Amino acid sequence: MKGEKKITLTYLVIFILFTNIVNSKPLYESALIFKSVEKDSLKNKSYNYLEKRYYNSGNDLEAARVYANAYLNLAKKEKNSIKIANGFLYLSEASSEKKSLKYADSIIFYGKKSKNKELLIKGNIQKGIQFYFLAEYNKSLSKLLDAQKIAVEENNHFQQVVIKHHIGNLKNVTKQREEALEIFRSNIKYFDKKDIESPEEKRQYLKSLFRLANIYNIKRNLDSAEIINKRGIKESLQTENQYMYPVFLACYGSTLQLSGRVDMALDSLKKSANLTKNRKARLASIYLIICRIERDRGNNQQYENYLLKIDSMYANYPETIKETKIAYEALVKLYRDNKNHEQQLIFMNKLIRLDSILDLKFQNINKDIARNYENRNLIHEKENLIKKLGEGKKQYSYFLFFTSMAIISLLFLIYFFYKKKKIYQTRFNQLMKDQSSPKNQTKKLVQIKKQDSIPEEIVESILEGLRKFETEKKYLSKNISLKELATTLKTNTSYLSFVINSQEKKNFSKYISDLRIQYSIDRIKEDKKFRSYTIKAIANEVGFKSQEAFSKAFYKKTGLYPSYFINNIQKSRKI
Repeated sequence: MKGEKKITLTYLVIFILFTNIVNSKPLYESALIFKSVEKDSLKNKSYNYLEKRYYNSGNDLEAARVYANAYLNLAKKEKNSIKIANGFLYLSEASSEKKSLKYADSIIFYGKKSKNKELLIKGNIQKGIQFYFLAEYNKSLSKLLDAQKIAVEENNHFQQVVIKHHIGNLKNVTKQREEALEIFRSNIKYFDKKDIESPEEKRQYLKSLFRLANIYNIKRNLDSAEIINKRGIKESLQTENQYMYPVFLACYGSTLQLSGRVDMALDSLKKSANLTKNRKARLASIYLIICRIERDRGNNQQYENYLLKIDSMYANYPETIKETKIAYEALVKLYRDNKNHEQQLIFMNKLIRLDSILDLKFQNINKDIARNYENRNLIHEKENLIKKLGEGKKQYSYFLFFTSMAIISLLFLIYFFYKKKKIYQTRFNQLMKDQSSPKNQTKKLVQIKKQDSIPEEIVESILEGLRKFETEKKYLSKNISLKELATTLKTNTSYLSFVINSQEKKNFSKYISDLRIQYSIDRIKEDKKFRSYTIKAIANEVGFKSQEAFSKAFYKKTGLYPSYFINNIQKSRKI
């Protein structure tokens, strides 16, 4: 039961959010004062007078429509297209949803006729608002996006804020709470940074402030909700017509109810309900919160009465559809618990019909908001960038070209490294099989004897000395030189160089380097401890003066780097 109560409570608070505050009318100036005004006396009044009286007509929508009509008639008399569109705007704000849609079409018509882009924006926003009230959410989004496109093109920041507000409402209705919260926070920051001058700006500021408080209620951030509600109540009372005062009263009542202060909550909610007779969806949401309080108090009759009030509203006011769904769910449960099966069946059938309508209205709205609203902003940004760069399709072609080149280069590198790895492995295998061959030395010695003018005994003496030099590994000395070795072998450098070139087919430096490299290869193959040395230590051990010289000589002789050779031997020894 506790879990069920929490869910019901959440829905009750959420639907405060879905009131028609989006198109709030100025609140209240006494209807009695208005009735004393002769309608004919308005014929000679100025636009400023009629506009001011319209905004101050309060919650008396009949009075608001009278001033709006007087404004429109004056505009038609003067054939002023912009003023005519403004007159239709005021009528749209003060009329029922279906009439408002027709008036919004007239705003757009005269906006086009006068080539006034702001009127086109306002006309589309009005259509988006009215479709929202009628729970036609996809149509609402479509019209708001039409308005957004023009507002961005015209760099109209205020109207973009207005549109963001209504997009936030759609995100709320689809339970995208965090994104909606960021929108309303952003709107409040926008107003906090500027001086609010016009009634229109003040109205929009208070709407976004209300939505912010509402979301804090939903998220149970009640301290923040209370601060925002008190700010809203104070600031709405300071406006000339106090049009947002009942709305903040209702929201504050919700905050009080959620925090357990039910007596204060009921007082605020009933005050708000008395001031909200003409806004049925808002009134229905207030009734839902009162229902919850009466049920928790055990006042079942009052609980049922308020739910039935919402049911009676729905027949004439389809904008209460979301609140009615919650009321029907509660009535079905109530009659089930009371075993009143006849009433239970009646409201089950009503609930099923309502669910089918809501399913159609909510279908795809989440995806459409993301795909159309967020993506349109990105597309607009992209279009501006392309215009600035003047590249158009070339940029896309360049992108494809460079992407293709990058892919080809990557494939080439992969192939290159694969091939290189294969070559290295082949060289490694060959190196592991190589053994020195003394037969080659004998063959070369014979060739030297036949071809050279050097006395044969000197050649034999030098070759014998070289064999001894290699056997004793004297080549590992860092200081060995051609002159030093010639002195050791008791010959001259010319004879020694000639024999080495003839015998080994290389000069003295390469002869010494190759002996050292072959020695290091043999040691690396056979000596585990030697393999554990650093490359620098091995280089020093075999007579090279630096690591770089050793690695370069090793690669030149074997086609491999010593680190690769050592690592592969280590791996092969583990297998």
